Amino acid sequence: MMKTNLTYYLVSLLTVIGMLTACTEDSTLPLSSQEKKEGRVILSYTVDGSSIVATRAPEEDEAGNQGRNENLVKELDLFIFPADNSTPIHVSATDAEYTDYNDPQDKTTYKAWDTGLSPDDIQDGDQVYLLANCHNAVSNVTTLDQLKAATVTGLVCYDKQDQFVMDGKVTVDETMRNDKDLHIQINLKRAAAKVRLHFASNTEWTQVSYRFYHYANTATVLEQEETEEYAYVNNLVLADYPTEENQLTPATAITENGTQCLVLYTYPNNWYSGNGNPEDDHLNVAPPINSDRETRILLRAPFDGKLYYYDIPVNFRLPSNNDATEIKFEDYKDLYRIQRNHIYDITVTIDRAGGSESEPVILPSINYYVVEWNEEEIKVPSFN
Repeated sequence: MMKTNLTYYLVSLLTVIGMLTACTEDSTLPLSSQEKKEGRVILSYTVDGSSIVATRAPEEDEAGNQGRNENLVKELDLFIFPADNSTPIHVSATDAEYTDYNDPQDKTTYKAWDTGLSPDDIQDGDQVYLLANCHNAVSNVTTLDQLKAATVTGLVCYDKQDQFVMDGKVTVDETMRNDKDLHIQINLKRAAAKVRLHFASNTEWTQVSYRFYHYANTATVLEQEETEEYAYVNNLVLADYPTEENQLTPATAITENGTQCLVLYTYPNNWYSGNGNPEDDHLNVAPPINSDRETRILLRAPFDGKLYYYDIPVNFRLPSNNDATEIKFEDYKDLYRIQRNHIYDITVTIDRAGGSESEPVILPSINYYVVEWNEEEIKVPSFN
């Protein structure tokens, strides 16, 4: 779905928010510090996304959806947390500082952002975090714990965003040093996930309406460790769209990869109801799902001249080896959650009558394909 390489170079000299304990947005590094420094800090980052639709060959990459700002970078916040616990460094640039900043979201144009840093400012073992498009959420951060606690909200689930929140991190080591320069590479990942629904049947989109249940519009700025994320998302207040109870909205399909599809966005969510012990989850009986938190789409769509209701889970419910005697938690734990920076590609075939709004039908002919948005490697297998 996405294949966009936006490489940006942070070299020497622009606006610095600088050392976090006593800097403002228009402060700069001390002159004496700059005079004694040589070399550059070159920080290049990439928003690199791709997905592999089940009907296409893996080697065929997809261009990013520029019309939905899925790769747009308008704000940057660079944090450096020294390994020796000395004063952190925070360098920031926002769209307001770039009066002519218009990112084409392709791989042909490279932006330069001068930071005023030199290799002397960053030592091996320092942790470097780069945040995109969330300046207001992190502008007052002064510690790593505060950065980990920072959150964003207000995700628009049904339309393009003004910009997507992204994050990336790396630990500095000697392999990044070349002559006088320090070259740091960071791969940015989006906090949001993308849900994309296609029809394999000849279903007329003009007759389709939907309701998006239990999506998350709040997330942490930084990607969390899995255990921490579970604890965080399990306490989120989830949203529905439309917000009016029991209402549906007409589906506005867009064309991607030559196919019309419904595109929705959500931050991470989790609806696994088990305890991490496969013996207790009894997968041969039913999926361990908390239905009150399950992200799903309620469709109203035509079949044989009538409109019916269909329940479309966003992620798969049972692993293919659910009857195995030695199934592991790792085999199915990702089937009951939405992960950041993933695409959830769902292909629906409406080949039978559905149900009512209160008792919709779950179609047996739904194909799922889940892939990391920034890699071709599949982290969650495809099931029918």
